[in-house]
Amino acid sequence: MINRIAAELERMSAAELCRSLVSSVRLPGGRIVINNAEFIDFSSNDYLGLASNDRISLGSNESGFFGSGGSRLLGGNSPLMSRFEFEFSEWLGTESALLFNSGYHANLGVIPALFGDRDIIFADKYVHASLIDGIRLSRSRMIRFAHNDMTHLRELMVKHRNAGDNALIVVESLYSMDGDFADLDPVRILASEFDCALMIDESHALGMCGAGGRGLAINRQGISDREIWVGGLGKAWGGLGGMVAGSSVLCNYLINTARSLIYSTALPEPVVARNQRVLVEMPYLESRRVFVTELASWFRSQLVSDGWKVFGNSHIVPVILGNVQEAVSLSKFLKQNGIWAPAIKPPTVPKNAARIRFSVTAAHSKVELMRVLESLNRWRKCNE
Repeated sequence: MINRIAAELERMSAAELCRSLVSSVRLPGGRIVINNAEFIDFSSNDYLGLASNDRISLGSNESGFFGSGGSRLLGGNSPLMSRFEFEFSEWLGTESALLFNSGYHANLGVIPALFGDRDIIFADKYVHASLIDGIRLSRSRMIRFAHNDMTHLRELMVKHRNAGDNALIVVESLYSMDGDFADLDPVRILASEFDCALMIDESHALGMCGAGGRGLAINRQGISDREIWVGGLGKAWGGLGGMVAGSSVLCNYLINTARSLIYSTALPEPVVARNQRVLVEMPYLESRRVFVTELASWFRSQLVSDGWKVFGNSHIVPVILGNVQEAVSLSKFLKQNGIWAPAIKPPTVPKNAARIRFSVTAAHSKVELMRVLESLNRWRKCNE
């Protein structure tokens, strides 16, 4: 076995697809320290700059204990967790909400709890790996539709919907690698027309998009009983955990069936307290959201003017190189110029779609982004 693994690692290294863990320390102001060198950090999902916000962190621990002591069903469910779930659902505008240890735990637990081997799941080609893993664990039949292509989704549903007892459509409101948005209205129409449940992952939109940072799925009508809302608290929220929201029936059912909830030690109370503190602050963070959105829009327009291939229209700004070696080369050049922006390579992105993914956050400035633009153009000139 070891020989086979070693050979596979050697193959991956030759293709520059091998990844490794890098020890790093994040600093306030959008900085990161790696091997004693400090860089401007464009790898973080801390979009609102809250993860290093001492004002929010201070006084957030209401407990003398750090560890929760057990799973939520066996004594690890503190009153603070229940209060946070209630206040989160009130803020979001749903009937109920349920806290998981991470967005990955939520997606891994929810889908197998609700769907099985007699069901069928239609998933956007670009949904996150955690959603794909959840679908695989459910043993449902999975059918992928072309990214954001509602015509293709309809064709597949006409052809395959009746092959499963129950059906689910899985999308993200904001896709993390392309930085583009789903058009949720047509998805909802198709879900209703073909009697499908709809799961919307808002991990990259939560805190950043929509009214008050509530994401894009919550509209004047809220969400319907056929919809499952999921969001991660480790990105713009600046905390840790995953939220599932919807009807009280849904959340009560998941408490009894979602294995990633039932069999995980509950989050430490200081973490939950920090999440709750961010919830209190959310209504007052509109200026940060506007700042990040406008800064990213300016950055994207400058990149396009300079002739770079750029996807999306959000605070996630991917510069597409295509070739893995070019993406790796550019990432190394940026690092030499004090900019931390790792290359994103297959299988995280499709073949021939390697890129540098810039996460624009509230900790960045136009001056820093001008430095990025200058470095990008110097690299291109050196490689012409």
